[in-house]
Amino acid sequence: MPFKMILQFEKTESVKYISQLDMLRAFHRALRRADIPIAYSEGYNPQPKISFAFALSVGLVSHGEYLEATLKELTAPEEFIRRMNAVLPKGLQFIDGCLLPPESNFSTGKSVNCASFSAQITNLSENADTFAEHLRQAAFQEQVWIEKHTKKGVSVIDAKEGIYEFSANSTGENTILADFTLALSEKFTIRADDFLKAVTKGTNSTYTYVKNNTLIKRDGEYISPVEYVRRFE
Repeated sequence: MPFKMILQFEKTESVKYISQLDMLRAFHRALRRADIPIAYSEGYNPQPKISFAFALSVGLVSHGEYLEATLKELTAPEEFIRRMNAVLPKGLQFIDGCLLPPESNFSTGKSVNCASFSAQITNLSENADTFAEHLRQAAFQEQVWIEKHTKKGVSVIDAKEGIYEFSANSTGENTILADFTLALSEKFTIRADDFLKAVTKGTNSTYTYVKNNTLIKRDGEYISPVEYVRRFE
């Protein structure tokens, strides 16, 4: 009987430029080195049964990515994490995990609907407190037009319904910290970079940002997939 596990991992500064394919290969190597009893697909070229919830953009640091793994033998999540972290390259580390109940049909990719981010905004064109208010007004107006970049090209859409939370506060003479939560799902996604370009449009400011977590919004609460499984599955 296979055992399915949901695992949270982070991709930090030292490996932020590796591609999704290279990251998958790193996990495959680690599974072998850690002697994890991972299940394999059938067919001519069997592959370890692991999958990511969503692809992470190259160059982005994230503390809340999720991987689903199917194991041949029952293994405690804590043991899986300990053995994998001992052999993974620096910058890729598992943080949390849980087993899915045998009867559960939970899918991380189909269940998550948003992601949280933090951005540091610098080179402000005005007083930091005034600029922070400018950002709040831009994020909370009735319509927030963004340029949405896809493989098919660029389109302009109203992102208002996909902006769930936003705050901006001065942290220094010329620096603002913005925290925000945006839609992320198979049906509707607002990219953090597109959103930040929209709210800082017309200024000379610059920004860097990180992804804090991938989340499930339920009844006004934001829950990680691992915590969701623990509480509701």
